[in-house]
Amino acid sequence: MPNDSYIQPLETVDLDDGPLKLGIDQISQQYALQLVTQTFNVYENYRSLNHDVRWTLADSLYFGWMPPKVWEGTTVSRSSLGIPIVFDQVEAALPAISQEVFAPQDDWFQVETEPGTPAQEARQVQEHLSYVLEHSKNDFGLTAKNEIELAIKSILLYGNGGVELYWDSLLNRTCVQWVDTRDFYVDPGCPIPNI
Repeated sequence: MPNDSYIQPLETVDLDDGPLKLGIDQISQQYALQLVTQTFNVYENYRSLNHDVRWTLADSLYFGWMPPKVWEGTTVSRSSLGIPIVFDQVEAALPAISQEVFAPQDDWFQVETEPGTPAQEARQVQEHLSYVLEHSKNDFGLTAKNEIELAIKSILLYGNGGVELYWDSLLNRTCVQWVDTRDFYVDPGCPIPNI
């Protein structure tokens, strides 16, 4: 049976007590922990006051959710019939945008050459990426187009959306994955809503 051990908590450090330490300076565990904790708290507070509010509002408008209410002076629930105000607009715009992005007569992305690189290499890279993105499926059987459509829907709902293109060395293939912007903490110093 493993032994239970008590981990000693680190002492708190006042970050305002001295000058900010740079990467070349040696810092203690207490200083690092306090710096990470303080920075995370600032980011979390900024997110909860700004982004979480608009994301919750967007979800409630899309799904037609209304907070439950009771009749005045009783505990009897009132009828709650939500109307999905945004649902029709998002679902009607999504196929039109997807059709324009993934037009069958055109390539839906373009590879350009760097200065001094032959154009033939760019065409080969584009053909290879086109094949990989249209035929490669992720662990759930989705192609790059499916993942990009999820990002488009996120843009329509929340104003931000993204995809991640990366090389998976274990599977030996290029992967495209939708990135949910609600999983991020936005820098409070970001001057524009474009994450």
